[in-house]
Amino acid sequence: MLLEEQYKETKKIVKMLERERKDGWGYHPFRMQPRWRLIKQELDEFKILNAGTAIDWGSNAGYFSVHLAKLLPALHVYSVEAESVREYKGAIALHRKKMEEMNVDNNWLCGANVHGREFKEMVTKHKKNENAFPFDIQLSLSVFHWFEISSHEDFLEKLGNHL
Repeated sequence: MLLEEQYKETKKIVKMLERERKDGWGYHPFRMQPRWRLIKQELDEFKILNAGTAIDWGSNAGYFSVHLAKLLPALHVYSVEAESVREYKGAIALHRKKMEEMNVDNNWLCGANVHGREFKEMVTKHKKNENAFPFDIQLSLSVFHWFEISSHEDFLEKLGNHL
């Protein structure tokens, strides 16, 4: 599907969900479904196998982690959420509740705050040694605003290092 067609389809879905606001939870629930549909489409298009490991950096209440774990039950999904140091109190409890409701047992939660400096160190180690950062899939949705970013160029550098 062409990018323009994906964009039009996503806009349609967002409008529909803004009216209905159903089947979402966590931070801005009505945004979750269209974002998940795009992620799922990428998984389908690249034929990601139902195995390996995934990490969801800043998982909040686990919408994407839980759906990914449900979609690919042999995948090990790790969720990192720093709710204890942010304003999203209760995110991990809601995440656990949704895992139980959706019968997901291949998603593990880690309550931790990963600073930009630490993240850069992990990426550097990964670039030197493939085994230092062994994730087949990484989700980083709405996390870069927590990093110390001073300019657009700084953001692009951090994003490039992350990928």
